[in-house]
Amino acid sequence: MRTWLLIAVASTCLWPRGVAAVERNDFLIVDAQDVIDVCSVPESDPMHVASTAFCHGYLVGAYQYHVAIFGQGKSRPVVCFPDPAPTRTQAIEQFIGWLKANPAYAAEKAPDAITRFLVETWPCKAPTNTEKTGGKR
Repeated sequence: MRTWLLIAVASTCLWPRGVAAVERNDFLIVDAQDVIDVCSVPESDPMHVASTAFCHGYLVGAYQYHVAIFGQGKSRPVVCFPDPAPTRTQAIEQFIGWLKANPAYAAEKAPDAITRFLVETWPCKAPTNTEKTGGKR
């Protein structure tokens, strides 16, 4: 507990004081709009590097959570990337574009909007009857 308090105080003291496009509260990621705010910080902003790193980490973590839930034969995955898969940056740019084109989802909890995007963009094909039965009829 004491360590977390020390980290929080140090982070606050080290936070840049200039006007930035992203605010401290955006890093708390309450809704999908917060993800877009953090992921869309312009290069000219002093928080660009930190925001980009946080953006990538948050979105990769959300995807890895999906893999942990649906991976390793636990159940059928609902997200299947094409071959070749998009790069991380391409996928993030697609998410940002998708959310800007679907602003109704900006107020959703971030993991819900991320999952909605992934499932709509890269859905897995439903197994055929042969695949369901393992080739048996």
